[in-house]
Amino acid sequence: MNLGTRCLRALSVARGAAVACAMLASAVANATDAVQWRVEDGGNGHWYEVSIDISTWPAARDACLARGGMLACCETTAECNFLRGQYPAGTDFIFVGLFQDLSAPEYSEPSGGWKWLSGAPFDSSLWQPGEPNNYFGDERFGELEGPGRPPFLNDVIPGGTLRHFVEWSADCNNDGLVDYGQILNGTLADANANGVPDICETLRVPQEYPTIQAAVDVAGNGATVLVGPGSYAPFDFHSKLIVVRSSDGAAATTIDAGGFAGSAVTFGERSKFATTVRGFTIRTGSGTFFPPGNWRAGGGCYLWSDLSAYGGSAGTIEDCNFVYATGGCGYGAGIWTRHANVAVRRCRFDDLHAEHHGPALSIEPVPLLVVPEAPEFNMVVEDCYIGHSSSYNNGGMLIGFNNPTAAMRGRVSRCEFDGNHGLLQAGALLTGGAPGNLDAELVVEHCVFHSNSSQMSNSIGVSLLTPPESPIGFVLTLVDSVIDDQPTAVRKGAGAMRLGGNLFCGGTAAVVGAWTDLGSNAWSCPPADDCDQDGVLDIYEIGIGAGIDTNGNWILDSCECPADIDGDGFVGSSDLSALLTNWSNPKPTAGDINGDGAVDAGDLSLMLASWGACR
Repeated sequence: MNLGTRCLRALSVARGAAVACAMLASAVANATDAVQWRVEDGGNGHWYEVSIDISTWPAARDACLARGGMLACCETTAECNFLRGQYPAGTDFIFVGLFQDLSAPEYSEPSGGWKWLSGAPFDSSLWQPGEPNNYFGDERFGELEGPGRPPFLNDVIPGGTLRHFVEWSADCNNDGLVDYGQILNGTLADANANGVPDICETLRVPQEYPTIQAAVDVAGNGATVLVGPGSYAPFDFHSKLIVVRSSDGAAATTIDAGGFAGSAVTFGERSKFATTVRGFTIRTGSGTFFPPGNWRAGGGCYLWSDLSAYGGSAGTIEDCNFVYATGGCGYGAGIWTRHANVAVRRCRFDDLHAEHHGPALSIEPVPLLVVPEAPEFNMVVEDCYIGHSSSYNNGGMLIGFNNPTAAMRGRVSRCEFDGNHGLLQAGALLTGGAPGNLDAELVVEHCVFHSNSSQMSNSIGVSLLTPPESPIGFVLTLVDSVIDDQPTAVRKGAGAMRLGGNLFCGGTAAVVGAWTDLGSNAWSCPPADDCDQDGVLDIYEIGIGAGIDTNGNWILDSCECPADIDGDGFVGSSDLSALLTNWSNPKPTAGDINGDGAVDAGDLSLMLASWGACR
């Protein structure tokens, strides 16, 4: 520190709080605006601002972080000169992000271990002549001399009080532009004014906010609320387009609505698919009164929208476990939507109960919103387990296409329906549309139905209480699934039904009502087997898409003996002879063990690996 600086610094330390109070009192009058060192002017595109308050170096560093920036680092002569050009009148020294790392191997006094907060290497030629000198014995931080003073940097003590430069350089969305400038011009939202775009922000519960609701209330669209392990009260998204997710998964993190006269998670009338809840155990409440009506709905997740005002809403629900906690829910004890679409993925619904219908899920989609990852569909339920859930009308799930004005499509994929019960209509899935000029389709693919029960249909019911002659343009497309419920598994009232590639264990009598044959349906199941001994019947693994069955015989490829060409239960020389006879044959009659259309080294390798007695 040079002599002039030492005198001014001594004065600053002596005055202390008086100087700080005077500066803070005139903060508004002395506020400065952020400026950009533009790339076209030879700069780096970063934004800089001189603080309006004075503070110590450590406090200045923290204040910059709180604003989404850092204590400015003038890493080159050009950058230091640019900053000197921004000094307010009468200002001689300003803190910058230079510090001495006392733990660095190269540390020595006075010149060793100096670093920029940015991590950039420090150019020692930026020191003023004779600096650093550690004059006061604790000069571990850097200041930049103002215009008219010798360039550039001095070492200073931490306890002095100066203004500081804030620097914004982050590009959290990787679009090539500094985020802060996009906040200033309105391109990126920053609802809580912390200098970090909402789309890049993470709000932590309980470290920063005591409850999920407290974090949601201050979050801007695009933010993430990250929730640590524990049990939390219900919350309302208020239609914000944010993600609320757990850090440690559903096993460690619970949203508990047990005993609560409402829903565990409420989405809001203007929510969209970006409104996401992920990774929780959700203990259901009694649900929310939906307008108009005297029944509660959505004990777990509640999505309702005024269709005429908002055109519907949507939400995404992933990696959640829904468990029964509180009775009194009339519809959709797990998830309930009306005029709202959902993307439900990798969720588990177990032992849920509703008075009327849709105990696990009750979904009534709208045509205007489509799933971003699957734009041909308005709603999807994928990779879910729906078990032991019951209501009067149906067990498991209800999907009702009740908007007669526009086409809609939904999809249920790779789901297991196990042990659900509906007293009247359908045991596992009730679907269909309302009478009128409706064009709607539900695709059910790679699903497994077993141990479900109901009076009219044990697995699936299609518009059962609507007279068959009613003009309903609804179609159920059921493909590549296993239906092990008997005797009546699928029953259609009104609408249409298409079946293809399914395995019906109950034979042709399992389907009641007219249907279109898409081919490859099978009407008897092989003996129950678990050849890979994983605790799941092989046909269920194949049906849900978790097991490979390339030849379509409902036996896991891993459990067959395809190299036994002559069928004698032993892979030996006669099989090898048949394989070699067809070697390189463009139309092999035998020996294509891997099913790739050719007999070659790949097939020979599989045969040698299977040599000996078959399982």
